[in-house]
Amino acid sequence: MPKVIVVGGGFSGVSAAACAHHAGAEVVLVERTDQLLGVGLHSGIFYNDGRMAAVEELKAMGGGYIFHILETPPVLTHPRTEMKWAGVEELAHRHGENHIFHCMKAETAIRKYLRDIGIEVILADKAVDVAMGKAQDDQGGKMLAVKLEKGKVLAGDAFVDTTGGAGGIDICVEYGYGCVECMLRCNSFGDRVSIATKAGAPELRKIRDAKHGGGFGALSSATSFYDDSIDPELLEIVKREGSWKVEIPEEIQNMMKIGLSTNLPYDPSHVKMVKMAYPGFFKANGMVYMPLEDVRKIPGFEHARFADPLGGGVGNAVRFMSMAPRENSLRAFGFSNLFVGGEKSGPNVGIQEAVVTGAIAGHNAARSAFNKELLVLPRTTLLGDFIALVQEVMESEKGLMETYSFMKPTFRRRMGEKGWWAKTVPQAIEEAKQRIAAAALTGVMAQKLN
Repeated sequence: MPKVIVVGGGFSGVSAAACAHHAGAEVVLVERTDQLLGVGLHSGIFYNDGRMAAVEELKAMGGGYIFHILETPPVLTHPRTEMKWAGVEELAHRHGENHIFHCMKAETAIRKYLRDIGIEVILADKAVDVAMGKAQDDQGGKMLAVKLEKGKVLAGDAFVDTTGGAGGIDICVEYGYGCVECMLRCNSFGDRVSIATKAGAPELRKIRDAKHGGGFGALSSATSFYDDSIDPELLEIVKREGSWKVEIPEEIQNMMKIGLSTNLPYDPSHVKMVKMAYPGFFKANGMVYMPLEDVRKIPGFEHARFADPLGGGVGNAVRFMSMAPRENSLRAFGFSNLFVGGEKSGPNVGIQEAVVTGAIAGHNAARSAFNKELLVLPRTTLLGDFIALVQEVMESEKGLMETYSFMKPTFRRRMGEKGWWAKTVPQAIEEAKQRIAAAALTGVMAQKLN
């Protein structure tokens, strides 16, 4: 049986592993820390705005294995209740538009699922080097194996790099605010290693424009707090409702943060409001690097205390520092059997974006291992158009000044222009199924290859 090695156990990696397995490959997943889901361990917000159409397209193709887990209790804690799609230009989130999932219940459920279906999951060991073979005619270099820090060598027929776009501690010192022992946990498990880079792929970096301080990368914008340090009334509201928001006093608003955050470009509400959720812990979005003294000026946060490892009052992970140029099949340029997903595949941010790109990368890794033609989604589908758009913007300095998702202005407007911006949830689901059916892709990722 052909073998696929997936390096990196974030949302993209677990999706790649699941899709490669269901295509018929033997799969090994390697994660450098002792937990899966990576930065997604501190997410919990799912399915808002145009992202739902992407979820439904992947499910229609038969690749929504990870989404099904996130949509099922007890992982799902707060299903959306009143979501009606906002207009294309209406960027402010409204209460009730999000699914909220419990991050740690998601991790344990996904870990169990992968092992139950027969995927070998290696934790607390990282890939540190690669073995390469001769170039395969015009297809590029062929990867033969990855070498793990503890000595094991994993040979395979195809490989998926989902190690993320963040650099190590040196990167955080140079382009951020030093190491704050964030969710990447480098001090505990060692600096991140990009397998694509080890194999010889160039590294692309997100560019900060001069208006926002210059330099490279973007800072994660989420922070977490101890429950008992938050005003009890506010805590109860967020726990009950799943998500909430509070206005930030004008004197501590800092518009420069819009250009530093992984959420660029977005509306100024990201620095005018604190957007909170309760995915198993008290989480606040949009603070980026707000000092504790300023945090305590926000109503309900008067006694707030940061809960590491999700940031402190100084900074957070510096991301989008190690992206690999790739084809729309998500095969890395210059390689015959190396694929990339998640932030490794471009400046795309979000759980949905990670799961989708991981799914396509994993499925195509299996196709490569079986010597089958790779799947390239047509631009008549939302997923195909998004993957192609991100590939195009990676070729220009201007394009690398932004991050992209199914909910951000750049792609929202494309959806509006193409008539893909639905008005209701049922309409969005039905139109997603129709686009996949029209492309003759219904169930394609659920079929075993041979």
